[in-house]
Amino acid sequence: PREVSRHVSNDKVTVQFRTSLDEHLEVAWVSGDGVEKAANDVLMNGVSVAQNTFPGHVFRVYWRAKEDATEAFLLREYKVRQTPATQVVEVTSCAQLDLRLAAGAPPAPARPDRAAEFAALVHPESPCEPAGRSSLWSCVRRVPAAECDARHRNVGHQDHRLRADAGERFGFAVDQGKRPRGSFEEATSEWSSKRIPRLSAGLGFLKMNMTSGLRSKLFSWYEEQVRRGRVKKAPKLGGDYMNDDSVPCDHADLGAMRSRVVEEMEEVMTWWCEGRQLVHSATFGARVYRRGAVLLNHLDIADTHLASAILQVHQEVDDDGGWPVEITTEDRDCYDVYLQPGEMVLYEGAHFKHGRPMAFRGEAFANIFTHFRPVGWRAPDPSEELGTKEL
Repeated sequence: PREVSRHVSNDKVTVQFRTSLDEHLEVAWVSGDGVEKAANDVLMNGVSVAQNTFPGHVFRVYWRAKEDATEAFLLREYKVRQTPATQVVEVTSCAQLDLRLAAGAPPAPARPDRAAEFAALVHPESPCEPAGRSSLWSCVRRVPAAECDARHRNVGHQDHRLRADAGERFGFAVDQGKRPRGSFEEATSEWSSKRIPRLSAGLGFLKMNMTSGLRSKLFSWYEEQVRRGRVKKAPKLGGDYMNDDSVPCDHADLGAMRSRVVEEMEEVMTWWCEGRQLVHSATFGARVYRRGAVLLNHLDIADTHLASAILQVHQEVDDDGGWPVEITTEDRDCYDVYLQPGEMVLYEGAHFKHGRPMAFRGEAFANIFTHFRPVGWRAPDPSEELGTKEL
């Protein structure tokens, strides 16, 4: 019989799962009742998965012949030992058999060149219309630096970009932890931005459709999560970047869908980063924002979140409640990126500040986040000179 978790002590243990297999593997924690909860990250060759846990807890590692296959092959079950404090688990296939052939699946075909397919998904420039119905907008608009700063501080501007009559409000309405009312951005990590190399051409972001296969799968997946009551209250976001003390958000775990997202988005991100070899860092389930939510403009983690994507899977917004991702350039100009379900924005989040500082006007807004970094990347140190960091 398979093991289940039994809490035997409060000694903290870190378990690192590693593999040399050229496959995407799933790591799952097993509760005392035998219920499995998938880890946020996908285990693959060159990308380990670390889990903070306790002695007596149990983990399982699975492989699926296809990303959406219902049957999963158990490769390893691991019960956490009392010592040492860091435990490394190497995951291999049984007797080093070829997994795909063992499962009756054909050998993995060589990946086709999908550059033309991805390029066709990119959105042409289009106006943000119709006026007064931003819930329908799928567009990008530039807001000059002075105007952007004025609206962040909820000050009227000659171009009327801050539309108080439409209910637009920026920043936290009340204090959030260490951040006071009115906060609209996080500033302590700005030293790292100029030390992060650019990975793509253009402005540092790109708006496009999801690939057709991923779009249909994610729509079906999200509908099922809602129908089955699997959209639950999310844990607080660290760092007080979001006003989730006063406006909690919800979350839906990706489960087996995570490997599908990672595999597809790795190809998209590699194409966008001009063929640069990338390593997957993290992919999170759907974060579901609720009315009044604010996400401060911020920089992503310099170690891991260099090339990222936001996938829009669902929205229920007021007629004029379109909720853009705001991306700030080095000149402090702002770009409002409005998405519709089935669309996504790729962005260099450790180089350019981004967030949703405008308060959300609607009932639900569901995003999935996925993050990658270049192979061999090491985050900069504050002591390094500007312009010296290379990939």
